[in-house]
Amino acid sequence: MTLPIKLQLADLSAESQLLSMIHVSFKPLYDRYHDDATSPYLETITSWRTKMRRPGSATYFVNQNAANVGMIRIITNSRDQTARISPLLILPAYQRHGLALATLVQLPKIFPNIQEWCLETIESESGLISLYQRAGFERIAGKWMIIQPGMRLVYLHKYSVCKL
Repeated sequence: MTLPIKLQLADLSAESQLLSMIHVSFKPLYDRYHDDATSPYLETITSWRTKMRRPGSATYFVNQNAANVGMIRIITNSRDQTARISPLLILPAYQRHGLALATLVQLPKIFPNIQEWCLETIESESGLISLYQRAGFERIAGKWMIIQPGMRLVYLHKYSVCKL
């Protein structure tokens, strides 16, 4: 059984800790795909700082029992009430305990005005696809991007309210 989590807004003073979490969490995917074009594993402090400072960007620690076990960055567009998740990560030692799913479930409580949530993930990572589907995300038919041979991103979305 997963213990409750809290999402705690991170400020710029936490950028080094967040970047370290990104490197640790995305190294296995980098080692598997050797994606030098888009891998978060290759993120620098300068590029991460720029992302954190973008308008509409909010980064949260995933906190369990007073420990930061993951993070999620949300990029909102209040004009059309959409939000993009990029990235969501749980540190390797805490994975497979339902923490990522618990994080996704919390988002509508923090962002009640968001109607559509969007993200992309690697198509061949069936565990990630399954996680997002359990959280209510659906693949967007026909929307994908080849990053390199053997690595294709697929796009998923979830509506918080009924679209007419």
